[in-house]
Amino acid sequence: IRELVRVARGVTERKDFTLRAAKLSEDETGTLTEAFNQMLGIIQKRDSDSRASQNRLEKGVQERTRQLEDSNARLKTEMTGRTQAERALAQLNTELEARVQRRTAALIVENTERKRAEEKVKTERQRFYDVLETLPAYVVLLMPDYHVAFANRFFRERFGESHGRRCYEYLFHRTEPCETCESYTVLKTRAPHHWEWAGPDGCNYDIHDFLFTDTDGSPLILEMGIDITARRQIQEELRASQGQLRVLTAHLQAAREEERTRVAREIHDVLAQELTRLKMGLAWLRRSLSEPNKAATPETLAVRISEMSQMTDAAIRCVQEIATELRPAVLDSLGLCAAVEWQARDFCDDAGIQCHVSMPEQEFTVDREAATAAFRILQESLTNVQRHAQATRVDVLLRQEAGQLILRVKDNGCGVRSEALTSAQSIGLVGMRERAMLLGGQFKIWSQPGSGTTIEVRLPLSKQESLPEGNS
Repeated sequence: IRELVRVARGVTERKDFTLRAAKLSEDETGTLTEAFNQMLGIIQKRDSDSRASQNRLEKGVQERTRQLEDSNARLKTEMTGRTQAERALAQLNTELEARVQRRTAALIVENTERKRAEEKVKTERQRFYDVLETLPAYVVLLMPDYHVAFANRFFRERFGESHGRRCYEYLFHRTEPCETCESYTVLKTRAPHHWEWAGPDGCNYDIHDFLFTDTDGSPLILEMGIDITARRQIQEELRASQGQLRVLTAHLQAAREEERTRVAREIHDVLAQELTRLKMGLAWLRRSLSEPNKAATPETLAVRISEMSQMTDAAIRCVQEIATELRPAVLDSLGLCAAVEWQARDFCDDAGIQCHVSMPEQEFTVDREAATAAFRILQESLTNVQRHAQATRVDVLLRQEAGQLILRVKDNGCGVRSEALTSAQSIGLVGMRERAMLLGGQFKIWSQPGSGTTIEVRLPLSKQESLPEGNS
């Protein structure tokens, strides 16, 4: 027992589990000793195992501590890097926010500018559409299948709405395309095409066709048509006027030559004969005075001198008649009113037709060229009445009104056919119209078969004035 206590105390104090109690007897104490030793062995083994575990634990703790320290170092490094990253991220975030703000402001500006550009484009499109709508010509876009993709107001007003119908259906009421369609020539030739078209509305159009590409790339025909009906009419009138002018020019040349021939004949047949007789009388008188032995009696000299005086008067009258026919002296000396009255009286005596003149009592001031034109038109009008009208009465009106000289000649004759009023062969009418137009005046004529004819001329009183177009 003492041995056991000793060993137990050694184990307790020194923690030496290798101690063993000596087995001193075979009794219960020996058994207890053996059990105690066995327990010490077990405790030793357990202590060894515990130490090994502790060593392993310490190594593990040391390793874990080292790992934790490494992790802590890495964590500190990571935290430092993270802090720096967070700072950099914050800086980047600040920069990004600044960029976002700048980009947002730029986008707002761009959006505003885009909206302005869109509004401008919209305005320009509307303006272009309004231009197309107000053009005095038609503009259409034709599709290859003969549908009308676009038509401006001019086209719609002239030919109506298509309502989805093809051009040949609602323009010409056809069920198939026209055999020869000039509009679709551009799709074959790929080049602009120019032609003229007599539309279903009875007007003539100058057509220009162009190849046009739609927004989706499909081909269209851009066609523009200009109404040239009035221009055609003007061209026809111009050609007719040119024909009339050619005929008038030829007539004037012939009349000039005829007048020259007549004047030459008058000078030769009347004036030259009278002057020749006067020269012969003067020669006889010279011989009678130079040869005393053949001197004539005073009675004979008086008779011959009287005959020569009559010859002189006849020559003077011939000259006056020629001068009056070329230009009446009364027109320059007494004025237009007196010349009109003289011409009316001469016409009445010559043609035997009543001629009534209505004009101011006092002469009014009028330009010399206007007075000459009015007088010549009156002469031509009275000549036409005498030759063609079969009239019994002519009324002549001459007056001044609002800066205009008005001359109206009206007869009660057989009248003039409408086709004769515009005929190039109506030389007298053409001449009167041209005289009025050259002075910026107006010439009008009204006539119906069986109802007589009225001619009215309006001329400006001075060269500085002109009247609006009114020839008919």
